[in-house]
Amino acid sequence: MRPRASLAALLLTLVVSPWSVTGQDRRPDFDRMLQEPENAFGSSAELLGIPASVDQLNALANSSLMTRYSKAVEYEYSPALRRDLIADATRSHRSDIDDALAMLNRSAERSPSLARAIERAGEL
Repeated sequence: MRPRASLAALLLTLVVSPWSVTGQDRRPDFDRMLQEPENAFGSSAELLGIPASVDQLNALANSSLMTRYSKAVEYEYSPALRRDLIADATRSHRSDIDDALAMLNRSAERSPSLARAIERAGEL
């Protein structure tokens, strides 16, 4: 497999890798992957059968892949910046978020399927 194709396959498997899922329903956990990207990349490489040394995994985890915005690489976008932006948006929009969650919970009282989805999400 060509190096670029290997990298693309490696990245695509992050969402199905045992490293990047939580619970029995195998939901992706992107934040967990960002905390220890070397391990996530290693799990994905193993899943795909791509030989990768510790040095290669560290280089990938410390490359611009993890510090640039994927849709516009000229912009820095690190895991720390992502956390900060999410925290800031959560603070700024707390009232709207609370209103939306309350609306979902009220609707779930009339919709068993919505109630199950909320329960599975575990975040409400």
